[in-house]
Amino acid sequence: MTMTYIDKLKDIISRYWYGQYNILEDDIRIQINPAQKKVAIRKFYRHDANTLTGTCSELMNAAYRPIRMKYPEYKILCAEGNDPKYFPCEGFTHHFLVIQQTGFIVDPSFGIVQPISKSGYTVRRILKNKDTLFPRDLIMRNNVYVPLCIAKDGTLIGLAAFFKYDSALGIVAHTPNKKFNINDLMDSGLEEKLREPEAMPFIEKLRSVNVEETFERLNAD
Repeated sequence: MTMTYIDKLKDIISRYWYGQYNILEDDIRIQINPAQKKVAIRKFYRHDANTLTGTCSELMNAAYRPIRMKYPEYKILCAEGNDPKYFPCEGFTHHFLVIQQTGFIVDPSFGIVQPISKSGYTVRRILKNKDTLFPRDLIMRNNVYVPLCIAKDGTLIGLAAFFKYDSALGIVAHTPNKKFNINDLMDSGLEEKLREPEAMPFIEKLRSVNVEETFERLNAD
């Protein structure tokens, strides 16, 4: 495998931008079920083959087709596992691509093209076609978070279901290979505590959405 091949793969995935930017435009709904201790965000994901932004499952799906078209001689696999930086262990899940014949990881979320053996990635499961049909809705259990964006300093900003807070929602700041901090979404001092300007459009959008409390079971549509 030549560096030209690697550079071409990197060029393909360079068009993708990690972050749930679609929620800034889409008409999302937020529902909470205190009995279940679950939060639902309707239209959180946009699993569109033409999307250029999203988090790992969306970008994995989006990058699959152009790589498959560029290199039809290779079998491209959708994988679930862990990366060494943000989601390094069981309990975290990350999605990326694997080229079967060469054993290379292609991760459009973080711009990684490397042999599995040198990447620090772990493949826990190869996804079948039906497993890549992700729902548009997000359902979160208590104390679980999902990424929103990565700040310029490398801090991953996430949204958590956290029923310790009255809002049931927390904003997570997760630095690479370190512990993360969490603050109430509605905390008036959040901007000063967080000091991550890239996070503010997401925080403002989430704060602007009317939260619906329900006692019906929350399921993804």
